[in-house]
Amino acid sequence: EHAEFLDPDGVMRYDAELAEAMRAAGIWVSPTLQAAGYPTVLALRARREAGGLTPAEEVRLAAVEERVETRVGHFGQMLEAGLLPRMVAGSDSGCGNLAFGHLEYDLALMHRGGMTAMQVLESATRVTAEAIGFGHELGTLEPGKIADLIVVDGDPSRDVGALSRVRAVFKEGQMVVAAG
Repeated sequence: EHAEFLDPDGVMRYDAELAEAMRAAGIWVSPTLQAAGYPTVLALRARREAGGLTPAEEVRLAAVEERVETRVGHFGQMLEAGLLPRMVAGSDSGCGNLAFGHLEYDLALMHRGGMTAMQVLESATRVTAEAIGFGHELGTLEPGKIADLIVVDGDPSRDVGALSRVRAVFKEGQMVVAAG
């Protein structure tokens, strides 16, 4: 599901033949790029800015940054291999230090890996709905579909960061949260 390309020796190595087989078979891929340690990267970078890191923390940060960059690079290679239409936004929340409420981490990493902002938006909405078999009910704004949506500050088709600036949440057409 996550397409980590993790070999038995614990090293991630992109496999072009496997990626082609995934594309040919129509496999859905939820890369969950943040699961490579992105929350740790953000936390250590924040601690570095706030006062510094120990030498051991600097080494850990460099290793985790490298792991994240490897995953983002493999993601870009999967896009080049034609897997874009089957990429599903996901966070793997609840596993390890992957807290709920941070899908925006994966969306930003997907963008960094080569998706346009519009492709990221479609991955998080239409493509995900199709992947779970609910494209007829969810994922796009159309008459007759369930009207669960968010209002954001900005244009998410041009700025992936807008998706983290939620101003209102609607469930089945009714506002349930208004942010200030």
